[in-house]
Amino acid sequence: MELEKPVEVEVEVQPDPKVVVIGDDEISSKELASLLEEAGIETTMARNANIRKIDNALPNAIIVEEKAGNGGWEVSSQIRQRSNVPIIVLGNSNSEIAWAKAAAYGVDCYLHKPFGSRELVARIKSLVRRYDGTSDGFTGLKRRELPVRV
Repeated sequence: MELEKPVEVEVEVQPDPKVVVIGDDEISSKELASLLEEAGIETTMARNANIRKIDNALPNAIIVEEKAGNGGWEVSSQIRQRSNVPIIVLGNSNSEIAWAKAAAYGVDCYLHKPFGSRELVARIKSLVRRYDGTSDGFTGLKRRELPVRV
């Protein structure tokens, strides 16, 4: 009896995701960036929703603190108008209203503080996988046309 030869399977390894953090203060942004970098996630901080810095970073996902800049909701809306990059908002509310507001502003995920670091990392990686891990999610000042699948 002949044994079958093992089949070689090529597995595409996704690179570590790149994330932009838009925080409400420098200390919390640095803490969040440190936590993400420990998990192997490349992080860039962009205070006051610096669109140019976000555009240059070509992130796989963006984390916005609810109280960032002129308001995390407005920042999220501006990003969504320009891109389909995954957006995670970190906020203090655990109400249904916050979740509904997140959906209305085009946010992919709303996490109530305090949250577990493992949950945040898992959500980032899940969203990046869902968006195929492409780094072209943020398209600068042009609105990205999304394909329609029927």
